[in-house]
Amino acid sequence: MANALAFDTLAYARRLKEAGVDDAQAEAHAEAVRDAVTEGVATKADTGRIEGKVESLEGKVENLGSRAESLEGKIENLGSRVESLEGKIENLGSRVESLEGKVENLGSRVGNIEGKIESLEDKIGDFATKADEKFATKADLYRVLWIQTGIIIGAVVALIKLLP
Repeated sequence: MANALAFDTLAYARRLKEAGVDDAQAEAHAEAVRDAVTEGVATKADTGRIEGKVESLEGKVENLGSRAESLEGKIENLGSRVESLEGKIENLGSRVESLEGKVENLGSRVGNIEGKIESLEDKIGDFATKADEKFATKADLYRVLWIQTGIIIGAVVALIKLLP
């Protein structure tokens, strides 16, 4: 930093000489006071540079404030989106529970149908045994098989119609 403070060393030394201080001491003392008083004093150029830096920093702080506000808005938006997703997840959980109930119901119905199929198989087996006893000829046997096939197909169609 250049010296901006005006200090008249000549006038100061003259006053010291007038007060009885010898020339060499008066000049040395005047230079020492000048150095002490002017050292570290900022010039107009120095303060101008500092003001420029302060203005630049103020601009940056203002920019950071704007960015912080923008980020706060984005964070709020993300919070809303997270809440929306949480609601959708809860909804999906309810739907999964509903589907699980329906699957259990279907499982029960399938078990019921399987029981009916077994019962029909037993009846068909009994019918086949009785038919074998009654019909000894091949023609009668084919007729019985044809009837059994029709009964089985009818039972399967009826069971399929029972399914949802």
